[in-house]
Amino acid sequence: MPDRLKRDLKAFFRSYNQAIELATEMLFSLASTELIEETSLVSKERIGCGEILENHSFIFHNDYLGQVTPELRAYVGCAAQLLGDIDEFDLIKVHFGSGKVSFMKYDDFSKGEPLLLKKSKSTLERPRF
Repeated sequence: MPDRLKRDLKAFFRSYNQAIELATEMLFSLASTELIEETSLVSKERIGCGEILENHSFIFHNDYLGQVTPELRAYVGCAAQLLGDIDEFDLIKVHFGSGKVSFMKYDDFSKGEPLLLKKSKSTLERPRF
Protein backbone atom coordinates (compact mmCIF):
# COMPACT_ATOMS: atom_id res chain seq x y z
CA MET A 1 0.00 0.00 0.00
CA PRO A 2 1.46 3.43 -0.89
CA ASP A 3 2.61 5.59 2.03
CA ARG A 4 0.17 8.36 1.12
CA LEU A 5 -2.78 5.96 1.33
CA LYS A 6 -1.51 4.62 4.67
CA ARG A 7 -1.37 8.19 6.04
CA ASP A 8 -4.89 8.91 4.79
CA LEU A 9 -6.25 5.75 6.38
CA LYS A 10 -4.56 6.60 9.66
CA ALA A 11 -5.88 10.18 9.58
CA PHE A 12 -9.49 9.38 8.70
CA PHE A 13 -10.10 5.90 10.16
CA ARG A 14 -9.10 3.89 13.20
CA SER A 15 -7.90 1.05 11.01
CA TYR A 16 -7.90 -0.38 7.50
CA ASN A 17 -10.66 -2.79 8.55
CA GLN A 18 -12.85 0.09 9.74
CA ALA A 19 -12.38 1.81 6.36
CA ILE A 20 -13.46 -1.39 4.57
CA GLU A 21 -16.50 -1.79 6.86
CA LEU A 22 -17.63 1.81 6.32
CA ALA A 23 -17.13 1.57 2.55
CA THR A 24 -19.13 -1.67 2.41
CA GLU A 25 -21.90 -0.13 4.51
CA MET A 26 -22.04 2.89 2.19
CA LEU A 27 -22.20 0.75 -0.95
CA PHE A 28 -25.07 -1.33 0.42
CA SER A 29 -26.91 1.84 1.54
CA LEU A 30 -26.98 3.00 -2.09
CA ALA A 31 -29.71 0.43 -2.78
CA SER A 32 -32.11 2.69 -0.88
CA THR A 33 -34.19 4.73 -3.33
CA GLU A 34 -35.06 7.08 -0.47
CA LEU A 35 -31.36 7.75 0.15
CA ILE A 36 -30.74 8.49 -3.53
CA GLU A 37 -33.64 10.95 -3.64
CA GLU A 38 -32.61 12.61 -0.37
CA THR A 39 -28.95 12.97 -1.35
CA SER A 40 -30.00 14.33 -4.75
CA LEU A 41 -32.06 17.06 -3.08
CA VAL A 42 -29.19 17.88 -0.71
CA SER A 43 -26.76 17.93 -3.63
CA LYS A 44 -28.93 20.33 -5.61
CA GLU A 45 -28.94 22.71 -2.66
CA ARG A 46 -25.20 22.24 -2.15
CA ILE A 47 -24.09 22.96 -5.72
CA GLY A 48 -26.78 25.57 -6.36
CA CYS A 49 -27.58 24.31 -9.83
CA GLY A 50 -29.05 21.35 -11.63
CA GLU A 51 -32.71 20.49 -11.77
CA ILE A 52 -35.09 18.14 -10.01
CA LEU A 53 -37.38 16.77 -12.73
CA GLU A 54 -40.95 15.98 -11.64
CA ASN A 55 -39.73 14.47 -8.35
CA HIS A 56 -38.27 11.45 -10.17
CA SER A 57 -34.74 12.49 -11.13
CA PHE A 58 -31.92 14.97 -10.61
CA ILE A 59 -29.99 16.25 -13.61
CA PHE A 60 -26.74 18.19 -13.31
CA HIS A 61 -23.60 19.05 -15.26
CA ASN A 62 -20.69 16.61 -15.02
CA ASP A 63 -18.43 19.47 -13.85
CA TYR A 64 -20.29 19.41 -10.50
CA LEU A 65 -19.86 15.70 -9.80
CA GLY A 66 -17.07 16.41 -7.32
CA GLN A 67 -19.35 18.70 -5.32
CA VAL A 68 -22.38 16.46 -4.81
CA THR A 69 -22.76 14.35 -1.66
CA PRO A 70 -20.35 11.43 -1.21
CA GLU A 71 -23.27 9.00 -1.49
CA LEU A 72 -24.38 10.43 -4.82
CA ARG A 73 -20.79 10.47 -6.08
CA ALA A 74 -20.46 6.80 -5.16
CA TYR A 75 -23.80 5.98 -6.84
CA VAL A 76 -22.76 7.70 -10.08
CA GLY A 77 -19.34 6.04 -9.75
CA CYS A 78 -20.98 2.61 -9.64
CA ALA A 79 -22.96 3.43 -12.78
CA ALA A 80 -19.80 4.74 -14.45
CA GLN A 81 -18.06 1.41 -13.83
CA LEU A 82 -20.55 -0.16 -16.22
CA LEU A 83 -19.82 2.41 -18.95
CA GLY A 84 -16.18 3.31 -18.53
CA ASP A 85 -14.93 6.87 -18.81
CA ILE A 86 -17.72 9.40 -18.24
CA ASP A 87 -15.60 12.53 -18.73
CA GLU A 88 -16.90 12.93 -22.29
CA PHE A 89 -20.48 13.42 -21.09
CA ASP A 90 -21.97 16.81 -20.25
CA LEU A 91 -25.01 15.94 -18.14
CA ILE A 92 -25.71 13.28 -15.54
CA LYS A 93 -29.28 12.28 -14.69
CA VAL A 94 -29.89 10.27 -11.52
CA HIS A 95 -33.29 8.52 -11.53
CA PHE A 96 -34.65 8.18 -7.99
CA GLY A 97 -36.65 4.97 -8.05
CA SER A 98 -35.39 2.88 -10.95
CA GLY A 99 -31.69 2.44 -10.17
CA LYS A 100 -30.77 4.13 -13.44
CA VAL A 101 -28.20 6.79 -14.20
CA SER A 102 -28.15 8.47 -17.63
CA PHE A 103 -25.15 10.21 -19.18
CA MET A 104 -25.68 12.67 -22.05
CA LYS A 105 -23.25 14.31 -24.46
CA TYR A 106 -24.14 17.38 -26.51
CA ASP A 107 -22.53 18.98 -29.57
CA ASP A 108 -21.98 22.41 -28.00
CA PHE A 109 -23.40 22.57 -24.52
CA SER A 110 -22.68 26.30 -24.29
CA LYS A 111 -25.28 27.25 -26.95
CA GLY A 112 -28.97 27.80 -26.22
CA GLU A 113 -30.36 24.54 -27.61
CA PRO A 114 -27.54 22.04 -28.00
CA LEU A 115 -27.95 18.88 -30.05
CA LEU A 116 -27.89 15.60 -28.11
CA LEU A 117 -25.15 13.46 -29.65
CA LYS A 118 -25.00 10.48 -27.32
CA LYS A 119 -26.97 9.09 -24.41
CA SER A 120 -25.93 6.12 -22.32
CA LYS A 121 -27.82 4.63 -19.42
CA SER A 122 -26.63 2.33 -16.65
CA THR A 123 -29.02 0.29 -14.56
CA LEU A 124 -27.80 -0.67 -11.12
CA GLU A 125 -29.26 -3.92 -9.83
CA ARG A 126 -30.85 -3.79 -6.41
CA PRO A 127 -29.54 -6.46 -4.02
CA ARG A 128 -32.01 -9.22 -3.25
CA PHE A 129 -31.96 -10.38 0.34
